[in-house]
Amino acid sequence: MFWHKLPHSDLFESLGEQLIFDKNASLPIGKNVYYLEEGLAALTMLTASGAEKVFMYFKEGNFFGYMRYVMPDERFAESYIPINLNSMVAKTLLRVRAINHEEFFNVIESDPQLYKDFSISLTQNLSNVLEHSYWIASEDASTRLCLMLINFMEKKQEGHFMPRCFTYLEMGNFLSIHTVTIAKIVKSLVSMGVLERHGHSIKIIDLERLRQLAHKEISLAY
Repeated sequence: MFWHKLPHSDLFESLGEQLIFDKNASLPIGKNVYYLEEGLAALTMLTASGAEKVFMYFKEGNFFGYMRYVMPDERFAESYIPINLNSMVAKTLLRVRAINHEEFFNVIESDPQLYKDFSISLTQNLSNVLEHSYWIASEDASTRLCLMLINFMEKKQEGHFMPRCFTYLEMGNFLSIHTVTIAKIVKSLVSMGVLERHGHSIKIIDLERLRQLAHKEISLAY
């Protein structure tokens, strides 16, 4: 997965109104384009049984809420964006800029560099969706989880950790893996000396071996 801080992020952070959303809040999608300054958000949907599925995650520097304004035909946007089923959910505390869509497009269309920034963000989103789709279609459960650990871990002074919002259920919702299977894989990775459990956190202690597992250079039994 790929997230890149935009070159002109300071300008986007000066537009619109700053809003704060608590963890698990649903973000209103209406007349605004949102620029994510801090935190982690997810595009989700609820299945007929009420289970949450995660399509993609958004980090600092991502835009969302723009799709219906870049579609060539408003009816197309209305048909292919079922807002009654899909929602943006704050997975951590979020700090965003809510920018009126007319103001936003007036600004980026006046400066080629800002338009390029927006294009970079859209390309990142597309790339991440395609990579996620490939994981689900082509990789086995343990490989999917190893890839997710590598792509979402955060480097801290004490080492590499998964953000605490990534519970077994959260990871399972993104990877289309049952939580029982997630637990079995994590237990095997702990036994191999790849991971450690620190309360509700997962610490990666052998990153090289985790990469070998993700690239199928070595196998994992669980």
